[in-house]
Amino acid sequence: MKGKGVSYCAVCDGPLFRQKIVAVVGVGDPSLDAALLLKGIASKVYIIYQTNTPIGTEETIRLLQRDENNVSFISNSIVKAINGTLKVESLTLTNAKTKSSSSSSSQSKLDVDGVFVEMGYIAKTDFVKGLVQLNNSNEIIVDKYCATSRQGIFAAGDVTDVPYKQAVISAGQGSIAALSAYNFIQKLKGGKSPPIKADWKSSTSSNR
Repeated sequence: MKGKGVSYCAVCDGPLFRQKIVAVVGVGDPSLDAALLLKGIASKVYIIYQTNTPIGTEETIRLLQRDENNVSFISNSIVKAINGTLKVESLTLTNAKTKSSSSSSSQSKLDVDGVFVEMGYIAKTDFVKGLVQLNNSNEIIVDKYCATSRQGIFAAGDVTDVPYKQAVISAGQGSIAALSAYNFIQKLKGGKSPPIKADWKSSTSSNR
C-alpha cells in the first residue's frame, strides 16, 4: 500500500490527504510532529501508540490535545493490519497490553484514508565510525561546505547532521559537497578554485 495511502513522510505527502481521515503510527516526537502538521490538513487525525500515554515533547502533546475535534489519541494499540484493495481503507488494531489477536473481541477496526508511519530514523554511518566525527545520533557532522572533520572527506544527505531530511535538501547538499570536493582537488594540484558564476545580477548593477 505504499503510495496508495501508506506514507513515511508527512511533510511530503500530507497535502494529498486534505480533508481526509488519517492515522499516525509511531513513537516520540517524530509521530507527534507529523500529527501536528497533519491536523491542519486532514479532517481527522488519529495518533496510535503502544504506551499508556503519548511519548514526546509536552508542549507538542498539549497542542494536539487542545484540538479534540480534529485529533484523537488511541493508546495501548498496535496496528495488526492495513486493509484495502486499491488503496488504504482501514486499520486493524489490537490491544498492546494483552497482545492477543486470536479473538475478534481483542481487535478493532479503524476506517482511515491514509496512514503515516513515523518511527524516526537511524543514520547508517557505521562504515565511517572512527574516520569522521559523528554526533550523538550517529549523524556525520559537516560545515556549510559539507566538509567533515577529516580533510578531503565530504558528506551530504540524510546521514549528515543537517536538519529537515528531505530529498531536495539532500540534492542541494550533494551539489555543495561535489563543488567542495572539486575545489579541494584543485588546491592539491596547486591550482586555484574556479569562480562560481551566479545566475543573478549584482544589486550594484545599473540594470537592476
